[in-house]
Amino acid sequence: MRLTGRRVTLRNSTLEDMAQVSSIRHEPEVETRWGVLEAGELEEFLQDEKTFVIEAEGEIVGAIQYDEETDPMSAGPGSTSS
Repeated sequence: MRLTGRRVTLRNSTLEDMAQVSSIRHEPEVETRWGVLEAGELEEFLQDEKTFVIEAEGEIVGAIQYDEETDPMSAGPGSTSS
């Protein structure tokens, strides 16, 4: 799948994206937020059908993953829990 907007494109990730995504993932700011990867974790992430790389001007600038929340009691976007 490919979603193209005015500034970025989202497309399904592949193992061919490994070098670029690994470089981003090992940046100090990213590791501080998300922690150090375990062996095989990035490969698994890139092979997941719910993972997209983000491209700007033809260059990979990030990656994103989605999932469906199936718990009807889960707070949705914009809601708060007490």
